[in-house]
Amino acid sequence: SLNLTPNKPFSGVSSFNLNFDVKFNWIGDSFLGYVFRIIANDSLSFDLNTNNWNRSLNVVLCSQDKAEQSRTYNFTDNINNGEWVNVDVSFIDDSIVYVIGGIKGVIPNKYRYEKSDNINVYFGANKHKLFYTTDVSPVTIRNIRITDLDKKETLGLWEMERHAQNVVYDSVAYKPATLNNG
Repeated sequence: SLNLTPNKPFSGVSSFNLNFDVKFNWIGDSFLGYVFRIIANDSLSFDLNTNNWNRSLNVVLCSQDKAEQSRTYNFTDNINNGEWVNVDVSFIDDSIVYVIGGIKGVIPNKYRYEKSDNINVYFGANKHKLFYTTDVSPVTIRNIRITDLDKKETLGLWEMERHAQNVVYDSVAYKPATLNNG
């Protein structure tokens, strides 16, 4: 699992983009899991998870007590075959726009992100007090970029090449992201 915001959440960002490459590794009994979870103000999460049992991707927007919006898509050939797939998610005004390996979609976001939001980004499991999960999707991740769309500024780029034992650093501001494989 990977926590991009172990020391401090992103803040002061209202429109932003998360972009990365992912390879799905379908081995063993790993059927259900989170690819990523973005949490805003400890009250809202946006998730991409997989269900290998049903061969589907699930995109879900959740408040603290329920799923507000969700979409389910069947796996495409590039996901089934374990090829590198690009994921691009933009939080713009009252919408979340995403493209996952050629699958395009929009989810209305009535909550909107405000500039005061604290945004935490997790891949796999996390220990967040309200959105905790231990379910990890069997994936390999690379080239994670978070961009402030208003300022057109890269906030972090984790290429997953420079790392220590349990830490990987972004190449923009040397921000750490913590790794936990247990």
